[in-house]
Amino acid sequence: MESRKKIGAARRIVVKVGSSLLTTADLQLNVAFIDELSSEISAAGNDGREILLVTSGAVAAGMSVLGWQRRPQSVVDFHVAAAVGQLGLYAAYEKSLARHAIKPAQLLLSVDELSGRSTYLNSRAIIRNLFDLGILPVVNENDAVAMGERRLGDNDRLAAVLANLIEADLLVIMTDVDGVYERGRVGDEKSIIRQMAVADGNDLLVHAGEDSSSMLGSGGMQGKLSAVAAAARGGTDTLIINGRGRENLTRALAGAQIGTAFWAAASPRRARKLWILEGAAVKGRLHLDQGAVRAISSRGGSLLPVGVEAVSGDFQRGDSVECVDGQERVIARGVVNYNSRDAARLVRVRSDAIAKTLGHAAEPEIIHRDNLALLQDSRAETVASG
Repeated sequence: MESRKKIGAARRIVVKVGSSLLTTADLQLNVAFIDELSSEISAAGNDGREILLVTSGAVAAGMSVLGWQRRPQSVVDFHVAAAVGQLGLYAAYEKSLARHAIKPAQLLLSVDELSGRSTYLNSRAIIRNLFDLGILPVVNENDAVAMGERRLGDNDRLAAVLANLIEADLLVIMTDVDGVYERGRVGDEKSIIRQMAVADGNDLLVHAGEDSSSMLGSGGMQGKLSAVAAAARGGTDTLIINGRGRENLTRALAGAQIGTAFWAAASPRRARKLWILEGAAVKGRLHLDQGAVRAISSRGGSLLPVGVEAVSGDFQRGDSVECVDGQERVIARGVVNYNSRDAARLVRVRSDAIAKTLGHAAEPEIIHRDNLALLQDSRAETVASG
């Protein structure tokens, strides 16, 4: 079983905050909680961590503005509350985060953005660039327009999808209970499960108890444990903690025995590399010059178009391809940023000339180093960062 010290080493973290924490007893937006959360996010960032915040609360905030006492039952009223509340929710975050010199970016996502190959990759590229710029991504499901099967359904699931998207080391689900209790025995501190290895996601659901969504939230413990299982499949560990405890997030990230920790079987990067090597169907080949071979195999670099001599096969952006050297030996597999037609036009092109060549530029690399796995590395570990 892993140690909580592993959490202290987590560098890329998704933090999910539920509606119950963001709303006061009289159905107002809990600005004091947002202020405290902003302070803790600032402290985590000062420790060199990359934080992505998934926030609920738009519908609850809209209910407050509209004077509604019950969660909307109709689809139209639900969308109205979300549309009204989103502005106030984000404004509260922006004001609190500004006190810590944190610049936020608002992302409203739905199934459409996270299920299509191109939009999935585009969402990942945007978040990665926000991290590089030192900007905090603040994400919510686009409840104002998403309907039925076009909704992810709750922000626990959204947080797990995003953890897989950005290959997060850790997902922290902040809720209003102290952790996960053995077979739903809520309230007995001795029954809190402090840690669990996630080998089979179905095993988790016996601890869910009744799936009791609150008046303001759409989740419940069953939804949270389903999110844990989904995150673990991508190699991300998860913490479920009580967000009402003062500095609980800070203490948990420092390794304190708070809440429940769920350990994934593999690291995010290892899970990703294994999928690239073994799980993804190969759709084409990129033929590399010697400089590109050295860059990706020895220096852990990304594959730039200038190092590609030829392209074969028919593939789309997001497909898996093989990288071969001058002797047609496969040295790596990776997920491409361009389709085969565009990739062929980029042969021997410098990255700063991509936009001129294609009329647009999705990425400066043909394959980013995070999406490259060397065949000689049977353990599919991370290519050395360069």
